[in-house]
Amino acid sequence: MNRAQDVVEEFVDDVEDSFLAMCARAPGESLRHAVSPYDLTMFNTPQLERLVAELEELPEEEKTPVVRRVVEEAHRAVRRSGYLPSSVTDVAPVRAVRPTRPTDRRPPTEDVVTVESPTHPEPGIRLARLADAVGLPPVWPPAGEYLDALAERTGLRVHDLLLVADLPVPGAAWLFDESAGASSRMVARSLDLPASDRHLLRARARSMTAPPGTLAPRRSRPYEPYPPGFGPLLLRMLALRNLSWSGAAKVMCLMSGVCKAASTIGAVGRGAKPLDAEMLDGFAATLGTPVSVLAALTGVRASPENRAPAPGTVDTAALVWEVRHLTRHQVDRLTEYAGALGGPDRY
Repeated sequence: MNRAQDVVEEFVDDVEDSFLAMCARAPGESLRHAVSPYDLTMFNTPQLERLVAELEELPEEEKTPVVRRVVEEAHRAVRRSGYLPSSVTDVAPVRAVRPTRPTDRRPPTEDVVTVESPTHPEPGIRLARLADAVGLPPVWPPAGEYLDALAERTGLRVHDLLLVADLPVPGAAWLFDESAGASSRMVARSLDLPASDRHLLRARARSMTAPPGTLAPRRSRPYEPYPPGFGPLLLRMLALRNLSWSGAAKVMCLMSGVCKAASTIGAVGRGAKPLDAEMLDGFAATLGTPVSVLAALTGVRASPENRAPAPGTVDTAALVWEVRHLTRHQVDRLTEYAGALGGPDRY
């Protein structure tokens, strides 16, 4: 790609996606580890030189034809003072860009190109939107203490913020009993409990751990990975809570009054249905965050009734988070406990 952002040369990964696999295995601090499997990744001239050095240091057996082609095109781009966009997963047009991981916080110079979709900007901007919404300064790359502070102010979880920032989520976060997740009955009972009893219910949930061997890595679905976009991003946040499309639809209806079919939830995740104010209300309640926070992140105008979530909604959203790594039997026991506390049974 030249400085006018015209593509002058294009090629794709091999059928085994060996280049992407090599990038995924790379150390977290390496430049090649920043290559996104979903979005376009751009390297400027200094970054290209570093990328070439990394690739040329690979063992000979890892220097596949694709790796050698990347090195060759990188050398050409440096000579032309151009750019090497990495989008080797698909030949279809790519509309979003994941940036490389900057090593400092200086503003970009003239020869750094940042390309972004108007509806799904690059991760640093997404995180800055959240920070601005809650009165924090933007920081990139974000450190652990900063993410903790941002999570506390937004009502989102640190793992949610890692998704926003396109940073790796720990593998343990994706261990579930996929037959479990927050049940409609448990959510309904929690919502109807007084604050003191909701806190007891959450404390009981936090005291429980799944027996060894009962959780497994989340299985990928035929419709995944989701494309870049805010709808898909919010669906990934729900997936962190062990909520399927159907589970999310039921919980969202109970917690927000936004009642949609599971297929509609899925259409938002696939990018087939755009986010609107009503859906934003539903996602905000389910995640336990103010609508204003999601509105700032996504750019979707909030509904006129934009209010902070009720305490019962916030507590129940926290309960949904706290039960994500429990088994179905454990969730059933919690539901019975909620009933014993006085939560009426709507089902």
